[in-house]
Amino acid sequence: MYDLDPFNEALSRATTWIAPVVQANKLFVASLEKLAAFQFGLLRSYAGFGLGRLQAASDVTDVESLKAFSAAQLEAAGALRQKALDDAQAYADLLAGFKAEFEQLVAANSTDFAPKPIVKVARRAASAA
Repeated sequence: MYDLDPFNEALSRATTWIAPVVQANKLFVASLEKLAAFQFGLLRSYAGFGLGRLQAASDVTDVESLKAFSAAQLEAAGALRQKALDDAQAYADLLAGFKAEFEQLVAANSTDFAPKPIVKVARRAASAA
């Protein structure tokens, strides 16, 4: 009774165009989950570090324990510095991985949507006749 071919054709074309967007959204959500897990891990780690140092400070009762605490603070500062550098590198590596995955997705789908090159055809000179 009704001709549904144009509708079905448009629907199949739309599905083809939307599939890369759906893949990009899934990739974005997965990346965001990894990033949130990484940052929550950092939060737990640095909070534990700070609380540990506060506990050590509360244990200072005399000059000798103050000297020991001061020496431990210097060591802790060095360890914290190295941890911050390592965490920054891990963060950069994580972001580089996200970028590589997204570029791979774009490369896999860009051939379908890339503009076609325009080829100019040289005209024969009218004077050549």
